[in-house]
Amino acid sequence: MVRNLCLMMLALACGAAGIDWSGPAAADEISVVRAIRIYPAPAAAPIEDAVVLIRDGRIAAVGPRRQIKVPAGARPVQCSPRYRRGLQGDYDPTDEYIYMSRALTPAQILASLTTAPADRWQESDRRGRVAPGMQADLVVPSADPMSDVRHFADVRCTVRQGRGIYSQP
Repeated sequence: MVRNLCLMMLALACGAAGIDWSGPAAADEISVVRAIRIYPAPAAAPIEDAVVLIRDGRIAAVGPRRQIKVPAGARPVQCSPRYRRGLQGDYDPTDEYIYMSRALTPAQILASLTTAPADRWQESDRRGRVAPGMQADLVVPSADPMSDVRHFADVRCTVRQGRGIYSQP
């Protein structure tokens, strides 16, 4: 249903295939994101053919698909196109990422969006990485921003605490 996507989790993943665009999930269910590649933190090695399980707005498990058992009844994270408003809908930051790439690597740009703010605001125990116990705050770019920084700006879906809050129309 969803083509090759990337998932930038206030730490990053790429190639998310298990995303449904129909609306928010129920509070008591387990949600799942299946991804081609997840960057759990800017300096960490990517996890290929990965799965993220979300329960109660937090990451319950993350790892290679062969190691993570997806419970029966787990539903894809759902995003709805009706939430397209605000700065990201009105402003295209592509040029900013291009300018940043003149001085920073893609991993450093990712860190500036994820782990650095979490550290600065003393929330690194809850945000900034893809790891069990962390808030399920995800940004899903259309392609891997580690291969082209312009993809940081091409957001397909945004998930806040496990619930879809934005998607491209």
